[in-house]
Amino acid sequence: MNESQISSLIRAIYNGKINPLRLSKKLYSEIATHLTNGVYKGYGGGLSSFDFDTPDYAMVKNLRENVYIFSAAKTFTM
Repeated sequence: MNESQISSLIRAIYNGKINPLRLSKKLYSEIATHLTNGVYKGYGGGLSSFDFDTPDYAMVKNLRENVYIFSAAKTFTM
């Protein structure tokens, strides 16, 4: 996110447009993308880098799913 996007996000939270019942999809997506890229970098590739029936594929898939769940919780907390 750039400075302008961050300022817009802060204004929306302050004005009540974003609250625990109406979370920012943009923020959620940014967090999930950032963390997913970290998983891919740390594990040595994304799902397409591994054969479907291998333990590596299963691990990356599970880590990616966990990142999205964590990103939702982090967005709610923020």
